[in-house]
Amino acid sequence: MNATSPTPANRWREAAKIGALLVIAAVVLRWCAQPSEYTVAHDAAANLVLDALAGYRKQHGRFPAHLRELQPAFLAAHPAIHPQVELFYAATDAGDNCWVAYTTQHTMMPSDTFKEYDCLRRALEIRDISEAKTARSGNVETFPPR
Repeated sequence: MNATSPTPANRWREAAKIGALLVIAAVVLRWCAQPSEYTVAHDAAANLVLDALAGYRKQHGRFPAHLRELQPAFLAAHPAIHPQVELFYAATDAGDNCWVAYTTQHTMMPSDTFKEYDCLRRALEIRDISEAKTARSGNVETFPPR
């Protein structure tokens, strides 16, 4: 047998290594593709605020200038949010539109990616913080308040 030719045992070892790497990669990709408990909790908290904003607008004909105006009639308490993250809220001076934004992931590195909801359009988009209307508004507030 040629010294450069792999033996059948070596071929099996190499195939087993490649197979193990493929299985590990598949598990990691599946884990990364699932929404984390963190994301699910933030979506639920944001939905409570969005429902309260819709109710407020229906009753008052405009969105509130401040989120505290939602309590207690439209929002009984601050929604449960991860302690290191806040929801961001901004409304136009006329109250004809508002935006709610929150981070989409919880990692060791800070994220510049947000989910931002446009209240008037009723549209949720993933945005970079530099593109977020919430961040560009002059009257941004956090929820819960700092």
